[in-house]
Amino acid sequence: MPPELNNQSWIQSLVHSINPKETYIEVNDNEEVSYITKDDYEMSQTNSKNKLNKKYKDNIKDNNVLQKEISIDNQIKELKDIKKEKIKEEKRLEQEEKRLEKEMEKLNKQKTLIKYKNETDNNYLEMEAKFNKTHFKVIKQSLYCSYKNFELQSFKKGNFETSYNHETYDSIDKFGNPIDANFISKYMKSKTSRVYEDMNIYPNVKLCPDNHFNLWLPFAIENMKCDDTNEEGVEFILNHILILCNNDKEVAEYVIDWISHLFQRPYEKSTFLLFVSKEGIGKSTIFSKLLKSMIGVSKFFSTTSPQNNILGEFNEALINSFLIVFEEMDFLNTKGCMGAFKTLITNDEIYINPKGSKGYMMNSVHRACGNTNNININIPTEAGDRRKCMIKCSNEKKGDVPYMKKLHFFCEDQATMKSFYEFCMNRDVEDFISKPIPLTAYQEELQKYYESPVESFLKKKVCYFYHNQNTNGVIIEYSFSKLYKDFNYWLCSNNEKISYTKRKFSLELGNLEIDGFKKEKKSGDIICSFNIPLLLQLWNIQLDNVDKELILLEQDEYN
Repeated sequence: MPPELNNQSWIQSLVHSINPKETYIEVNDNEEVSYITKDDYEMSQTNSKNKLNKKYKDNIKDNNVLQKEISIDNQIKELKDIKKEKIKEEKRLEQEEKRLEKEMEKLNKQKTLIKYKNETDNNYLEMEAKFNKTHFKVIKQSLYCSYKNFELQSFKKGNFETSYNHETYDSIDKFGNPIDANFISKYMKSKTSRVYEDMNIYPNVKLCPDNHFNLWLPFAIENMKCDDTNEEGVEFILNHILILCNNDKEVAEYVIDWISHLFQRPYEKSTFLLFVSKEGIGKSTIFSKLLKSMIGVSKFFSTTSPQNNILGEFNEALINSFLIVFEEMDFLNTKGCMGAFKTLITNDEIYINPKGSKGYMMNSVHRACGNTNNININIPTEAGDRRKCMIKCSNEKKGDVPYMKKLHFFCEDQATMKSFYEFCMNRDVEDFISKPIPLTAYQEELQKYYESPVESFLKKKVCYFYHNQNTNGVIIEYSFSKLYKDFNYWLCSNNEKISYTKRKFSLELGNLEIDGFKKEKKSGDIICSFNIPLLLQLWNIQLDNVDKELILLEQDEYN
């Protein structure tokens, strides 16, 4: 230990000289210890390093090592930079790989969705194609229609959707989950659903526009597969028609032509046939069995209450039917039915009013006939009736069981149907519509019953003119006042308990609309003109039918 350390006063002076804020470092150099501040120490160290570095660098320069070091150092830096870039690229590639994997996963999901969507679209299209075979939309009537088993059913939009809302097809939602998709809502918006501009009946298919749905169907007999013939059956049917016509050949020929016209020219309206007789003579068998099978069940409609399903408020039964058979005629007593009945027989168009759906106009080619057991039928007919042929049948086969069995056999025999069809198709009925309707004795009696007193009087007057005025080929002009006086005298002479005012008589004369009779003003008077030859022909007047009262009256007038 140095001797100073034993000197206490020296130590104290040394302690007092030390700056407490400075740090002292012990320096041991050549075993001599000294204390210096930290700053002095660091400065001395830096100076030493600089001396050494300078010396080192000078040595390197002298030996050309520095350049090599610099080159190698640069290379190392480049490699490090490359490595860093490579690491960055690897990270980028790793991120890109992850991104592409996610993209591929997304694409695979979309691909799967597209596949499922195509499958579900195919499911819908297959269902739509099947649905289109029996359903369609009609633009003009704003209706959706179902046409199954040759029967048309029409719907309003809401009813159509409600009726088929249960129909579904396999599909997926936007997340790819399987669901039961509603079919009808998509169908009603689909561009490939079946749509027509209009619908109507066109028996002549050449007249049906391309954008119209044709409600007409071929007759069943046209597609009946039967190569056999049965001429015996045809002869039996023709003979039965003759019996139905009370063995009147002229009337029977007319009925056969009526049936033939039905097959040959279904696009033309025809007349109304009425068969009247007691039960059990086979008057409805020809129509309800033979013709029903020949034209097709869907085109045949038989009714006992037409006021409810044909002539009433709702008449959709007329849409599919072609031949309508009225099994009784009592419906004519129902208010409003007579007008609807005349419309059905005469008009070429008819208003269809389906229940629960919108109404529309439709071509009418309906054929109608009737059967009744009521001889005193309330169905008006008049002279020159061009729409009705009323036939009182013969009762000769009533109770003939073997005959009726044979009749039913032939009416159900396909060979007889084929042969009868060929027979009808070979008849000349081109001018049937203009052919006069034969007047049966039964219908003539009905005409007399329903004939107005004014018309009956005019017939008598025409007969009188012919006998007493030498008017063959001459038009007679007669004062209306004198005609009214003659009419009242005639009423009294025939004990008619009715009275006519002059005004009522004039009005009824004007409403007769008879060819050959005309009422007009001349020189301040009302003159009635009679075309005697035309009226004689029109009314088929028996020329010996002259009322004595009229002759006496005329004699008094001239005297």
